[in-house]
Amino acid sequence: MANPKQLDELRRKTQAIIRGEASAADNPRSARRLCPTSPTGEAVAGREEFASTPRQQRGRGKSAHRSSAPLPEGISVEDTGRKSRTVRLMRISCESCGWERTVPKPVVQAIHWPYQVDAPALDEALEGAFGRAALLRVQTLASTREYGRAEMSRRLMAEGFGEESVNAALERAEQYGWIDDGRYARVFVSNKRAAGWGEARIARELRFRGVSESVIDDALAGGEDGVSRAELELERARQQLSRHPVHGDGARAKLFRRLISKGYSSSIASQAVHDYLEQQE
Repeated sequence: MANPKQLDELRRKTQAIIRGEASAADNPRSARRLCPTSPTGEAVAGREEFASTPRQQRGRGKSAHRSSAPLPEGISVEDTGRKSRTVRLMRISCESCGWERTVPKPVVQAIHWPYQVDAPALDEALEGAFGRAALLRVQTLASTREYGRAEMSRRLMAEGFGEESVNAALERAEQYGWIDDGRYARVFVSNKRAAGWGEARIARELRFRGVSESVIDDALAGGEDGVSRAELELERARQQLSRHPVHGDGARAKLFRRLISKGYSSSIASQAVHDYLEQQE
C-alpha cells in the first residue's frame, strides 16, 4: 500500500495532467494517450491543441472530419449529405488557393496530406488517395462474396471512383487473387444450377455481368466425368418438374413453359416433360 507521501505525489501529477501542465516524464503512458503527435513527430502539449485535432472532433456534427490525421491549415472537409450508391460524399476545399473537390468518404480517409498546400499538390495527393481507397474498397467487397471484374468495376464507378484508379485497383486485385472471373463464373454456375436454372439462362446472365464467352464455356463444362452436358441438363430439368408437379388439363403446356422460363432449351424441355408425364401414367 502506498504511503501518504506517495499518494500526495500521485495526486499532484494527476492534477497537473488535468490542467495540461504535465510532461511525458511525469506520466509517459498518460502523456502518450492525451497528447497527439504533429506531422513532424513531435508531441503536442496541452489540452487545447489536442481538442483541435480531428479525433477530438468526433460527434460534433456532420462537418467534422473523421480522419485520424490532422488537417493542414486552410483545408476543410465537410459532409455533403449525399451518397454515391452506398458511399457518402465529402467536400474538400482549400481556403487559400480556392481548390475544391467532392469525393467518396473512403478517399478522404486515404489522403496523405501534403506539407505544401496548393492546387497541384492537393491534386497529386488526391490521385494517390483514389488509388489506395479503390484497392481497399475492392478488398472489402471481395471479402463478402465473389465478384467478377466487370461487376466490381461497375460497382466502384457507381460509388464515385475514377476509371483510371478502378482499373489499377482491379489489376492488383487480380494479382492478389481477390477477384477471378473463372472462379466467379464457376460459383455462379453451381449456385444457379442448384436453384434449377437452365444453361441458357445462366449463360445469358453471365454475359450481362461482363464475363467472357470462353470463361462461361469453361464454367458450364465442369461436371461429372463421363456424362455429357446435355444428359446433365436433362436430369436437372426432370428434377425441376418433380419438385412442383402439375396435373390435369394443360399440364404439358404448363410444365413446358416452366422449363423454358428457367432457361432450358426447347429440346431439353420437351424431352423432360415427355419423360415426366410418361412416368406419371
